[in-house]
Amino acid sequence: FRWYGTHERFQMTAGWPEVATEVCQEFPAVCVNLPLNRCVKAPSGMGAPFSMNTTSPETENFVYRPVHANLNAEYMILSWMGIDGQNFFHIYSGCSSNCDDCSSGRGLTLTPVQLPSMCGITRDQYVYGILYNPNDGTIDTSFNCVHSLEEYWAAASANDLFATIMRISISGLIVLVIITLGSFLYLRICRQESSPYGLSIGNRIQVATGTGGVEPPTKEQIEACVPEVRMDKEETCAV
Repeated sequence: FRWYGTHERFQMTAGWPEVATEVCQEFPAVCVNLPLNRCVKAPSGMGAPFSMNTTSPETENFVYRPVHANLNAEYMILSWMGIDGQNFFHIYSGCSSNCDDCSSGRGLTLTPVQLPSMCGITRDQYVYGILYNPNDGTIDTSFNCVHSLEEYWAAASANDLFATIMRISISGLIVLVIITLGSFLYLRICRQESSPYGLSIGNRIQVATGTGGVEPPTKEQIEACVPEVRMDKEETCAV
């Protein structure tokens, strides 16, 4: 027996909430083995569906559709019992510690149990599943089973938060790099446009030597590169 509980992520599955097939196949569940006619203590946090409440004569003949959820399964038992002359599998939950009440047909029961597999949704959108295990190694009925749904979803939420923070940080870093490069290129262009000669004096008068080095500019080269500036009361000079 597999109890998936309820979670907001179920809404993203195909067919929800009419069918829960994808939930039963892909999502984690709290699991317990239910041998026939054996009273079993349910794991903590496990609930169970019930379609009949046979604890009193007033309710014993009423069938709930859709099924209801018993959020505290406590002790459970799988039984083969008759209703109106026909035998069906029943899964009782909320039983006493020895399941005497449920074994006698008094309790909260899901019936009929459909084997070899069953996947359903309760009225409050809790999901449950049932898989028959022939104990011959051909079927793995423990896939995606976890110790606690509460702990699993808490860890999943923390991982999602960390991933979101990382995505935002990386995006912010990329934007910062783009802004920095853009600012650098913009300032470089502005400096070139603000120079009356385009290139610096050094770049215009460098002379390559035969060995690949660069000689310092001579006085004549500097005077050739820089235009004359005439002053009102001074002689023409080169700066």
